[in-house]
Amino acid sequence: MDIFLFAFNGVFPLVLIVAFGYFLKRIELFDELFIKQANKFCFMAAFPLQLFYNIYHIDFNKRPNISLMLFIVASILIMVALLIIVVPRVIKDSKKRGAFIQGAYRSNFLLIGLPLAKNLFGDVGVAVASLALPLVVPIYNFCAVLVLSMFSEKNKELKFSYARLIVEIIKNPLIIASLLGLLFGILGFNLPIALDNGIRDVGSIATPLALVLLGGQFCFSDLAGNFKYAISASFLRIILLPLIVIIIAVLFGFRGIELSTILIIFASPSAISGYVMAQNMYNDAQLAGQIIVITTFSSAATLFAWIYLLRLLEFI
Repeated sequence: MDIFLFAFNGVFPLVLIVAFGYFLKRIELFDELFIKQANKFCFMAAFPLQLFYNIYHIDFNKRPNISLMLFIVASILIMVALLIIVVPRVIKDSKKRGAFIQGAYRSNFLLIGLPLAKNLFGDVGVAVASLALPLVVPIYNFCAVLVLSMFSEKNKELKFSYARLIVEIIKNPLIIASLLGLLFGILGFNLPIALDNGIRDVGSIATPLALVLLGGQFCFSDLAGNFKYAISASFLRIILLPLIVIIIAVLFGFRGIELSTILIIFASPSAISGYVMAQNMYNDAQLAGQIIVITTFSSAATLFAWIYLLRLLEFI
């Protein structure tokens, strides 16, 4: 029950913030223009600064478990590749494909994962999970830019081009922030305290503001048209894909903290920044937001179930 309460208390406040955003839009405290401009602010400034700050502050002197890192990276890349192959055969609407794939593979590892790792294994758990952060977050963002660019309405109108795709990836603010965070962290650059604190404070705006905007954009009538897609992507995100990865991880011999890190990465709800990225890269932001809401709310129960099952089997 303690694990369930922890998971519930970790994700339910996110749902409340989304509901608050929905309420604010209903009472017309902000309008569509504000949502559009604030989404752009999150995409171009707040999320990149948050990403840079978190990667920059990782302790790069600690030695990672190479086999664990290789397994995580390979699992993400294979997962994305399979989704890119399979989803277009099932979903005919190109605009929904990118949002569906991103929602299915990309987890909210940073927001949900690290606190959960600390709850399960204390500082040791956080240390292991943190070592995965500079790999997982840039790869998640790189794959998101790739997928959303491939199925973007804008690129569809201009006809798909690999050159344009490469340009979209290179100029994406989250990719730039990830690379700069890695560069500054690995080379040991020391930012002035005032600048470091400023980056931290602006970056801290990203998640709550994105959740409020998500609530403002949320429309129950649109959910009816997207229901099968939102439910299917959510099922993949928090149940089916984690099941496959965890079974393979157990067969590879991962146990304890390593297996819990894999669980946290692959069973966490869909990443909140995915909504902002879908909005700004001409994909179906409504579907992306619906997947985030469903997986965030459901993960309080599914994370408990995963942890309980793996502890029952004495794998973690």
